[in-house]
Amino acid sequence: MIYDLAEQLKDAGLPQKGKGHFEKRFTDVKPEEYLPTTKFKPLDEAPDAEDTYFPTLSELIESCSPAFRKVWLIVKYPDQFRACGITQDMKRIQTRWCKEDVEALAKLWLKSRE
Repeated sequence: MIYDLAEQLKDAGLPQKGKGHFEKRFTDVKPEEYLPTTKFKPLDEAPDAEDTYFPTLSELIESCSPAFRKVWLIVKYPDQFRACGITQDMKRIQTRWCKEDVEALAKLWLKSRE
């Protein structure tokens, strides 16, 4: 999962605790390089307020359960996943094709918040 997506989950209210990991964004301000880089934070260190949590697949499945009656993943190729769900009011929601299963479920969780 990319850092920006994890940050969107954090901003949308996904709990920032569990079996996943935290990352901190470091930005190197060089005129020729404006891309942010991330650094993995060891699990034994307490997270800072600006750290972002990267949830596990199982945590994302659990977080979808209040909004959805059913959630499933479609695997097209080893690197193409689409998450689908049936909401409590029987509407079908799906994501676009993603490169990771975690990314697809994260996007489904964000769509459930719209």
